[in-house]
Amino acid sequence: LMRTSKAWSDISGNGDIEAELAYWADDAVFMPPGSDFLEGKAAIRAFLEQESALENFSVEWSPRNGYVAASGELGYLVEDLLLQFDDAAGERVSIPGKIVTVWRKNRAGEWRNVADIYNFIE
Repeated sequence: LMRTSKAWSDISGNGDIEAELAYWADDAVFMPPGSDFLEGKAAIRAFLEQESALENFSVEWSPRNGYVAASGELGYLVEDLLLQFDDAAGERVSIPGKIVTVWRKNRAGEWRNVADIYNFIE
């Protein structure tokens, strides 16, 4: 599960929104700070498109710890987050955060994110 999350982090923020969306379950719920619940891939896609429009946007995260149920079908991760972009003056902005993700295996045995919530460390 941690390898899956790392692979997702490696491709996120590079402009390939379809590749990012592939890690989400069709019925996923995303809860970014300052936003309502974003339910399903269409709502998540709209958020990712808006986020990726930030100048020199990048995002990365790394798992701190996690858990997988004995059945092997459900798990969660607690992760560190770093968002970066250039502001209107061209200055680099770095915002650290923390994430909790919940994962479920699909019928093909692939991990898919079903719930994702993050906030920023001020």
